[in-house]
Amino acid sequence: MASRCTGKMTLESALLLLLALSATETLAQGPPNVTRYIGDSLVQVNISTDSSKSLNCPNREGFIGVANREGNNYVSSRPTFTVDLSYTRGDLTDLQRMRRERLGAYHCLYLEGGNVNAYSLILTEKPRPEQIPNSDIKRVGTGHGEDLFEPYCRIPAADSSDLVWELYRDNSGLFERYSTGRMLSLTYTALSREHGNGMTIYRCYNRRNPEKIQYNWAMYSENLQIRPVRASNYENTPLQYNVRYQAPITLECHGNGSTTAIKQPTWMFKRDGSEVYTQLADASPALEIKYLTTLSTLTIQRMTPQYSGYYKCDKDDINHAVKISVNYGEVIIKEYSKSSYPLTQNNYIVCELPEKSMKEQATFTLYRTGLPPLTITGSTSVEGFTTSFDSQGNLAISFTKRSDMEDCRLVCKFFGSSDYTTIKTVLPKLTLSIERSGASFEILSCERDRSFREQPKVYVLSNNGSLWWPIKSLPSSSSSVNSFRFYQTRTPEIRNFVQYICTATYDGQELRSNIVSNGSPDVSVDLYVEGEKSPPRRVFLSGRDVTLECHFNGIPFNRDVQPAGVSIFKNDERISLSQEIVSPTVFRYVLRNAGPSDNGNYRCNYNFAAFYRTSVSITGSFSSSTSNLQFCTGAQFVCDQTCKDASLMCDKKADCSDGADEAPENCDKCEPNEVKCETHNGQSPTKRCVLKHWLCDGQDDCGNGYDENLSLHSKFCFKENTCTRCRPEETCCPRSSDKCIQRNYECDKENDCDGGTDELMCDPTQCLRLLEPTTRLVLRKRVGDSISMTCIARGMDRPTINWRRNWASLPRNGVEESNEVTEREPVGRYTVLGTLQFVSLTKNMSGIYNCEAVNNCKRELSYEIDLRVSD
Repeated sequence: MASRCTGKMTLESALLLLLALSATETLAQGPPNVTRYIGDSLVQVNISTDSSKSLNCPNREGFIGVANREGNNYVSSRPTFTVDLSYTRGDLTDLQRMRRERLGAYHCLYLEGGNVNAYSLILTEKPRPEQIPNSDIKRVGTGHGEDLFEPYCRIPAADSSDLVWELYRDNSGLFERYSTGRMLSLTYTALSREHGNGMTIYRCYNRRNPEKIQYNWAMYSENLQIRPVRASNYENTPLQYNVRYQAPITLECHGNGSTTAIKQPTWMFKRDGSEVYTQLADASPALEIKYLTTLSTLTIQRMTPQYSGYYKCDKDDINHAVKISVNYGEVIIKEYSKSSYPLTQNNYIVCELPEKSMKEQATFTLYRTGLPPLTITGSTSVEGFTTSFDSQGNLAISFTKRSDMEDCRLVCKFFGSSDYTTIKTVLPKLTLSIERSGASFEILSCERDRSFREQPKVYVLSNNGSLWWPIKSLPSSSSSVNSFRFYQTRTPEIRNFVQYICTATYDGQELRSNIVSNGSPDVSVDLYVEGEKSPPRRVFLSGRDVTLECHFNGIPFNRDVQPAGVSIFKNDERISLSQEIVSPTVFRYVLRNAGPSDNGNYRCNYNFAAFYRTSVSITGSFSSSTSNLQFCTGAQFVCDQTCKDASLMCDKKADCSDGADEAPENCDKCEPNEVKCETHNGQSPTKRCVLKHWLCDGQDDCGNGYDENLSLHSKFCFKENTCTRCRPEETCCPRSSDKCIQRNYECDKENDCDGGTDELMCDPTQCLRLLEPTTRLVLRKRVGDSISMTCIARGMDRPTINWRRNWASLPRNGVEESNEVTEREPVGRYTVLGTLQFVSLTKNMSGIYNCEAVNNCKRELSYEIDLRVSD
């Protein structure tokens, strides 16, 4: 027993041994997932004095290593390790980076009982409670009204913007940037309770000397009641509040403690600029003073300028005061606020006022180059500038154009608010375009961006860019007073290529529009292959039709694309294809029954000739980009835009990047003249596909009787049997309706009927013949139409008629095929009608259709039926 136990190793000891033998490899792989956390401890850090901190994991068996707080990397392979807290002294950015990277939780990992347990050491800046003097713990929320927490930073600074406030967050173990400035002003809603027991810690320091950090303020929040405003200690720097005009405001005066009764205080007030406080009495209807047990309130019912100033609640308490000012809102210069105003002959600018009852206090001030500022009050006229109030009570200024207004700044002022616009001479803009172009005329449109006296004109430009002659104007089709139309007919002087310009005179200056022409050198053409624009390469199966289209962009030199100039090039040689004009800029060509001989590089080409006066002045050609087209043979298939041998299809090895060559929908497919054998009467088939001609012939070809089930395959079995005594899988012998034989016995080179009549006329030259169709057919139909295609075949062995589309299978839905024996001659020859029924056509049903007649001795393919379905 002892010897057997000696060699026994537990899972835990095995893992410990493995960790001990391959610590380096384990650290490289990263720490394992923690099963549970078994404790933690805080390690206090003072980054102003600590350049490093030594951490010790608990002395426990099964130590693995120390992971960072994210748990994705090891930081130490030993239980005792040191964290570097050094940073560039005086560099605030480096200090913050060090905090983010090195403070926080470190997880000591142990393997215990098959679990990975973690004990966390939290490196934190959070001060211990004994480090914060009681005088610095501000308790709010215990009094009446809204409680403001407004700590003041006592650290010296040349500029208050150098002072940085930080807020401690337990989840990261460090202080994070919160605000800047000498003093914070926080309401209860801005204070956090995330640190337990409602303690929130703020501190400040000088960003230029971040080592000197003071934990100035901490706070405990409870039972808060929210009301408008309350004054607080600010060391001779008044708190300031802007109160909206006519709005109420309440001030509160508290005693030394939130629960200490106070004597009735004296409310004092002084205006801006005054050195003397005066006592306020509860005599004015606009003021209300109340005395409560622990506080006194002063309410100003409607704030007006006469109540602007400083307030305090004890004549000897110079440190408790607040400054109240009236806020009248912001003024805005309509449409041109802080932007440029276009100087015109007559000008009118409006300044929107937020408080109409005080509109007389609003002014306009003009700042002009080389001149003193000019201030204009409401409803006055000074130096040609007139101010007035509009119907909404806003201040407006009007003036005529004058030379000293260029680059002038106009400022609207209303108490402490102001807005401005810069006045500049901005010329109107004319835009010319060709609205319509025909074989013998042009209609042009000239638009101006604002109104002025003179109407624009459109001219034909001469070769040297001068105005040649004006063209006729037309009534405008737009309700806009700034839109003008013009008309130009074709004359012997102007054959094709002409340039136009729109002009007008404004304030003695000539305005000119952009130049347009009835042709554009930037015209281009794109080749579309089967609806795809400019494909570098396309690969198709042989035997299908491929549509090519040339799409023109821009206006050609001679305005209309000339069909005779459009052609398709293959391998840089023009090829002859039938052209269909889809639209004036789209031309269609079709590669019929395309095959490997059509492989090559294709492009659209356009030869043009544009005329100026009576001589040819512009000729040339341009082409689209080239598209390479490849057509696979019948023994190939399309794979990754290449042709691959069909033997690679369904060989249980993926040769295409998308695996299409092994996809079930491709490998389980049968040929168009076959049907797929399926499970029948609970039995699986032994073959995947059998010929449709073998259906209902008396022989089990699928191996489970599926191909002999008349109800499943009635469209390929007899619908009319002249041999009334025979079963559906049988036929009667020629010249005898009494003897029946299986269908597959006909033309099998064995005599089954008397006199061998079942083997007569089985010679391949006469055993099968397709009677219809007798020529190629083109059927043009619309979406939603219903049609039938028919084929007629005659043969000694009863033929079966199958259908193909584009040499492949029929569409999956919306198509039904059937066979019907229409005649049985005394000599035994059958006439069979094959029908392909389309209930409701769709565009994707377009294609080349063929019927195929098959019997035991021969197969024959019909002429093409070209079905074209359009909208």
